[in-house]
Amino acid sequence: MNKNQLIIILDSSVSQKNNKGIGNALCLWVAYPYNPIQDNHPLSKKLPESERYQSGVLMEASPVRSLRCGSIYNSTDGPTKIFYDGIIRALQSCFYLLKKEKINEVLILGDCEHAIKQLNGRVGVRQMQPLYNQVKKLEKDFKKDGVDKIIYLYIKEQDYSLYKKIDGMAKEMREKISKIFNSH
Repeated sequence: MNKNQLIIILDSSVSQKNNKGIGNALCLWVAYPYNPIQDNHPLSKKLPESERYQSGVLMEASPVRSLRCGSIYNSTDGPTKIFYDGIIRALQSCFYLLKKEKINEVLILGDCEHAIKQLNGRVGVRQMQPLYNQVKKLEKDFKKDGVDKIIYLYIKEQDYSLYKKIDGMAKEMREKISKIFNSH
């Protein structure tokens, strides 16, 4: 079976104003299709198809054909909440791609380890329950539209050069937006 993946990479950036981790927050996301079978890069060929995105795309061995990107900003959020908001916006924005690109697997990679653990069922969900429920509803909608699997993976900035670029853009955007709106 031909596997068409939609890869969504998210980075949340928070400038903490207090000891509770709340402050100016931004989540930047980038989404693009990827077909591990069509990835002919030598590094990728050594890996099973399920792991090819790690060498082929995130290490920039294969070209990325970005389809969607976006961000969400809030002046009083923590990293987990803004990350959930980012996932929700990314999934909503990418829904139309499922049929267009014949997507049957979605990989969501991000830097908020706690949210990733919650979405994978490894830790409980309390304060984020409404946002968690929204993500799970979107998952159901994706599955109704032909997606077999949605995978959540935690990544660190230093792991992948593409992610490092996204992380830098998120921090820069957050700072610029904060300066514009906090200067009044």
